[in-house]
Amino acid sequence: MKTRTKVLYLIASSLIVFGMILAAIGYFNGAHYSLTFTGRSLEVNNNREMKTKTIPLDAFNKVDGQINNANIAFVPSDSYKVEIKYPSKQKWSCKVENGTLYIQYKRPSKYSFGIGLTANDSAYIKVYVPNKQSLLSFKLANRYGDTRIEGISSDSMNINSHDGDLSLADLKAQTLEINNLYGDTRMKGISSDSIKLNSHDGDLSLASIKAEELVFKNEYGDSGLKHIHSNHLTGTTNDGDMNLSNINVSKASFSTKYGDTAIQKITSNGLKMKSNDGDITVKGSLKGETEIISSYGDVSLQTAANPKELSYMLSSKDGDIVVNNKAYEGNVSSTTDSQNRLQVKSHDGDIALKFSME
Repeated sequence: MKTRTKVLYLIASSLIVFGMILAAIGYFNGAHYSLTFTGRSLEVNNNREMKTKTIPLDAFNKVDGQINNANIAFVPSDSYKVEIKYPSKQKWSCKVENGTLYIQYKRPSKYSFGIGLTANDSAYIKVYVPNKQSLLSFKLANRYGDTRIEGISSDSMNINSHDGDLSLADLKAQTLEINNLYGDTRMKGISSDSIKLNSHDGDLSLASIKAEELVFKNEYGDSGLKHIHSNHLTGTTNDGDMNLSNINVSKASFSTKYGDTAIQKITSNGLKMKSNDGDITVKGSLKGETEIISSYGDVSLQTAANPKELSYMLSSKDGDIVVNNKAYEGNVSSTTDSQNRLQVKSHDGDIALKFSME
């Protein structure tokens, strides 16, 4: 490499490093300016300069929202309106057409791009929906930002979040489908015929849920459920603990790859559980067919059932078995005339069964 080229290379590298240092200092001191090319010109933007609008809306019975970067909330009210607080350079569209409310972020240019390290203030959108209004459909996709929905009634609801927390409360829907890629999901006071919930990376918290069918899947994160009433409950987790309490179901099925599973006060007429690596704890009635398969981890069961009304077969390849404080090795079984049957298989772990809810 020629000397002149080396000098130019060193100067360019030094300027880049110096620029990055200045940008970092500016960012941590609250910098809020950026450069944006709109296709026609290069503009300097002040990302802290916010605008606020309150827009009255015509009546609507459908919602279609495509949110790029904003926190959004739907709340019960006595009128139709929307409040928006957003950076001055952003453009948002909120309008009702043919009974559908459309909420969209408008990009300034097809060829626009921005540079700079900035501490942006996200837009905030608040939509007011009359208390007694029942919607035909509710579709919302939020790419970056938190989503809060309260007191909405709709035939169908479809909610997608890419990166942000979800908070849903006091909702009624015939079908409710939720997908949250990165963020926690909290649900309380939900009534639906069918609920399908998928979470990739985040904790789940569900309380006071009534559903004919409730299916949830959580790849990475803990799952907590309490006060659940459902005919069919299915839960699958890949890596995270599962904690359930006050569960009243006809049929339930749970599968955990890595993590502990604890169920307190469950009433069911059929329960299936499978765990690859983690402890299982169950306290409940154990009616109908109960099947538990554990590869690695201890299994602890406590029931108020009469021993004469529960047939059981317990087996552990590498682990101890205890039934009402009496120890066994390998396997133990008891047969009754009851339709209530319990089967537990463990590859490596102890099994404990106690006929008492004290």
